[in-house]
Amino acid sequence: MAALNTAIGETAAGDARAELAALDAMNSVLGVFERNEALASAANDDLAAKVEVLLERRKNARVAKDRPESDRVRDELTALGVRIKDGPQGTTWERAV
Repeated sequence: MAALNTAIGETAAGDARAELAALDAMNSVLGVFERNEALASAANDDLAAKVEVLLERRKNARVAKDRPESDRVRDELTALGVRIKDGPQGTTWERAV
């Protein structure tokens, strides 16, 4: 565990993706953490459904020019770890982690 802590500590500060990748690589060798792909998939599906509902609410608020509501929904998405991008083709999203 000390080596794990050292390896993670050496990862660039704020680079969560690199830290997760390092942890996943170490776990593939050590087998410390059990992965439940079905549970992870269900959690991703739940998040995607919630994000789609929130994006629709935000879109409706923007059409109604209700900036406070649009900003509130954006903040809610950010709190869920979701980054949104508005573009000519509409709004897209990705996990911020």
